[in-house]
Amino acid sequence: MIDVFAEVYRQRNDAVLVLVGNGELFDEVKAKVHRLGLDNAVVFLGVRGDVDRLYQAMDVFVLPSRYEGLGIVNIEAQTAGLPCVVSDVVPLEAKMTDQIIFLPLYKNADKWAEWICKYGISDVRSRGREWRETRFDIASEGKNLQYFMRNGRSSMKKIKVLHLELSENTGSIEVFLYNLYSHIDRDQFQFDFITQSDAPAKENEFKDLGGHIIKISSYKHPVRYYRELKTVMERGYDIIHIHKNSAANILPVVIANIVGNATAISHSHNTSPTSGGRISLLLHKVNRGYLYKAIKYHLACSQEAGKWMYGSNKEFHVIPNGIDTKRFAFNQQTRNLYRRELYSAGICR
Repeated sequence: MIDVFAEVYRQRNDAVLVLVGNGELFDEVKAKVHRLGLDNAVVFLGVRGDVDRLYQAMDVFVLPSRYEGLGIVNIEAQTAGLPCVVSDVVPLEAKMTDQIIFLPLYKNADKWAEWICKYGISDVRSRGREWRETRFDIASEGKNLQYFMRNGRSSMKKIKVLHLELSENTGSIEVFLYNLYSHIDRDQFQFDFITQSDAPAKENEFKDLGGHIIKISSYKHPVRYYRELKTVMERGYDIIHIHKNSAANILPVVIANIVGNATAISHSHNTSPTSGGRISLLLHKVNRGYLYKAIKYHLACSQEAGKWMYGSNKEFHVIPNGIDTKRFAFNQQTRNLYRRELYSAGICR
């Protein structure tokens, strides 16, 4: 991303790169920005709670991912009417408008910069007119998921669902679960969340919605992890919903199968392990056959994510990562307000 922006800046010295969020490479990225002399052109906003409004102020969205199950931020950006330049690992299912280009990561920075500069001068007045998608709306997707969670149970009984698991980073799993719990009928469903983190993403937001955060030991201590997770699963849940980027850590599936008192759902959110390198990849390939046999319902955020998790010849249901489309829809007044604020802060030029 920084190499690409360096080329954009060479062509357009009024360009500004706005980076939102954090991650394990934050310090490394910041050092590279300084090394390339881009300190005055790159802004690190950190974790924000107003991303939906920040989209309105931007001119183009760039997602040079190495792997994506669907790319929920790409869905948000398109809903906000932003032209998007994304890597070709983002599934084509994520295309909502004609204002999106999928580029291979091996393409040099010049090609990426060419499209970013081209899209960066798009007529803002046309934003928000193209997309008419409903398949990414969380209200619709929530109804589809309720089918799996209700599973013939009486509508008089509140369904207890245990979700595995939250990390400290606000990724696609955490965003999807928050969107879902915000829009589902919480009189009908109780969500609890497993985490290995002392500070899981959106902890306070989940608690405000009535969710319970259950902290257990790290799987790096497998005996303690096994015992504590098994104890939680034995609390009488109706559903155990296991969200996975890969099948590398198979213990939650093994434990759910042993306890056996709940309907198990697996849900693929990616097309590659997010950590662990070759070892995680090997474990994924070894474990995914067991995962498929041990779980009753198999979900995925896209066709590619499903094939990655279960195999290309297996059956699964696609539940796209939904968002609150009304919240992200383009709004000219919000754009004007945020542009003024960013100008005042020296971010826009």
